[in-house]
Amino acid sequence: LFLVIFFLLCLFVPSYGEVFLWLAGSCNYLWSITFLLLYLQPVHNDFSKEHTKIFWIFYILLGFCMGSLVESTSYAAIGYYFIWVVYKLVRKEKIKIWKLLPMVTMICGYLFLLFSSATQEGKIEIDRSITGKLLEVSKMYLNTYKMLLLVGIFMAVVLLLFGFEKKRLIDALIWIFLSFGMNCMLSVASYLPGRSMIGIATFLIVGVSVLLSMVFDHTVYDGQDSWMKTATWFCRVMVCYFAVFLLLLFLVRVPVGVVDIHDSYVQMKDNEDYIREEVEKGVQDITIPTIVSSTDYSAVHKLIYVDTTRYDTWPNEFMAKYYGSRRIYGRAVESKTDQ
Repeated sequence: LFLVIFFLLCLFVPSYGEVFLWLAGSCNYLWSITFLLLYLQPVHNDFSKEHTKIFWIFYILLGFCMGSLVESTSYAAIGYYFIWVVYKLVRKEKIKIWKLLPMVTMICGYLFLLFSSATQEGKIEIDRSITGKLLEVSKMYLNTYKMLLLVGIFMAVVLLLFGFEKKRLIDALIWIFLSFGMNCMLSVASYLPGRSMIGIATFLIVGVSVLLSMVFDHTVYDGQDSWMKTATWFCRVMVCYFAVFLLLLFLVRVPVGVVDIHDSYVQMKDNEDYIREEVEKGVQDITIPTIVSSTDYSAVHKLIYVDTTRYDTWPNEFMAKYYGSRRIYGRAVESKTDQ
């Protein structure tokens, strides 16, 4: 099951190189989602452990940081906490006041992030038709994760029909619901980079993984009804077939991605060596080719490595300052697909 989760992360997280392998990208996305999931763990466990006052002070204050990490994923984390509160209220269970304070600090942190000048000026666009954009991002969600959604729907229906634990089934559906909710937030985004979908993919993978794990956590014993035993073993066999399919897909895609990462590195190294050589010769105007990549496993895939139209803009201007030249020009190169 853990191998399945690993395969799902490698195969279904968009812009894999930017999110996991690029240093700055991993700080912004990989570690943000990791910290948020760790922060939600006590909530997910219904605060089953007795925690000290020091824990609660730290946990409450940390909520502000968690709420201000990432626009979409922090929003989903707040949503998960809110659903937990609603669940407790529906069951008429008392909630101690300090268990509500982390959600308050998370909301404060999120508002701080949302109303910051960088978010308002560069990441939000509400001029376009929200309905049309919502349909666009929903279609993108279905196209990107249709395999995972089909597996999730199949497992949910089977588990529901055969009477598996409904509480965990609901928990899995909540993760999937929050995944789609994060995707809908993209309808007000000014641009849609693949790296912004890390939370969407991760929450969906968590939900599907919970459904898959329920099959193996369910005990099969001799006194069980024959139809229930048959259903359990059938589900387990289907999960194993799914794992084998993911393994084959992994073996096909990932080696190609590894080669692409190496090719990107060689191209970048050649450019750096060429710039340094030209600067040592006293050449002040230098032209370098842009980097060509073919898969999302390369961190530079679909990013602007060098501007091919202007020299006095980002990143050319700062690249020139870094290497000590006057101007750096970019030369367009045909993509591997065109070649």
